Amino acid sequence: MNLTSMFDRICSSNIVIASQQRNEPDFTNEQKHEILNHLYKTNPANFIYRFGSLLTDDEIKQNFDPNADYVCQILKSNRHKLCANRR
Repeated sequence: MNLTSMFDRICSSNIVIASQQRNEPDFTNEQKHEILNHLYKTNPANFIYRFGSLLTDDEIKQNFDPNADYVCQILKSNRHKLCANRR
């Protein structure tokens, strides 16, 4: 798993990457990748907050600092959901 495949999956979802005006054309995939890459590099906590629901645990562990608070919280939340769904 690399960043490109992670960004591709986020772009293919219907989630809003960045806000646009009403009459503006939709972002191209290249523009979406640039926006995601900029957000990933400048503010990884905000990236996970906005797109964490689309990421797998493996992607989070590979691409983010595993000791950061925001990573620990999302992994803990994912584990809780997994346990709750198994009941």
